[in-house]
Amino acid sequence: MKKDEVIQTRKLSWHRWRRFFGKKISSVLWNSIFIFATLIALLPIFWMITTAIKPSDEIFSSGLRLFPESPTLVHFRTLISRFRIPLIVYNTFIVAVSLTAIQIFTSLLAAYGFARYVFPFHNVLFLACIAQMFIPIQVVMVSNYLAVSRLGLVNTLPAVVLPQVSLGLGIFFLYQHLKVFPQAIIDSARIDGAGEMSTLFHIVLPVIKPIVAAISTIVFINSWNQYVWPTLVLNKPEQMTLPIWLRQFMHAEAGTDFGLLMAASFLGVAPALFLYAIARQTIMDAFLESGLKG
Repeated sequence: MKKDEVIQTRKLSWHRWRRFFGKKISSVLWNSIFIFATLIALLPIFWMITTAIKPSDEIFSSGLRLFPESPTLVHFRTLISRFRIPLIVYNTFIVAVSLTAIQIFTSLLAAYGFARYVFPFHNVLFLACIAQMFIPIQVVMVSNYLAVSRLGLVNTLPAVVLPQVSLGLGIFFLYQHLKVFPQAIIDSARIDGAGEMSTLFHIVLPVIKPIVAAISTIVFINSWNQYVWPTLVLNKPEQMTLPIWLRQFMHAEAGTDFGLLMAASFLGVAPALFLYAIARQTIMDAFLESGLKG
């Protein structure tokens, strides 16, 4: 083998090894970043759980202790004995389920109409529906409160639900899927005599069920955690939802009972965390598909 060929072979070998180790180093670096970010995100949840099972003297003792020395469930027993937790959970569940069902229903109808029909001001109306995603609740809460007050709905669960019957996020993502739904299938259903509602709910909906399930999960979690609007319209103890209930453990003068607060917070976030853990892959797949099809 000539000298030039030997040098060329060595260079190619060096480039292969450098590319191989470069990919390995890059992979290790990115994985380390993701693991670190995950640990940072999980730290508040870990702190909440460990604080909930710490005795009060450990919570207020000096020094940072990640793990309790004497784990106890006294804070959970205190919550169960002092508060009507089943009623509070029931109120929260009714609000979350109602908002999820109504918002998904209206989003499905609106998205189907925008995706399958052309009518005057089509684009303007579609953009108006999407624009509500960028309007914070603080902008409209005064007018919404006046409306529910005049209807006599203050301190009732419908007051939380009715001003939120539409969802721009749901319309946007459902529109992405309905827009690319095969028109031939819809035309065949119409030829067979199926009406629009029958076509939507018996033919189209079963096909897009994964995206509907993903959006429903997101809406349910957001509804479960709502605080600002329910705080304005629900003042009676028997109408409280979990986020409103949590604020009574924080006192400006008497101080905050962190043991009870963390135990109550765990009861509040556990259902949402459990639901998200089950539907995590469905949510990720639905968002990826929406991005590709858009």
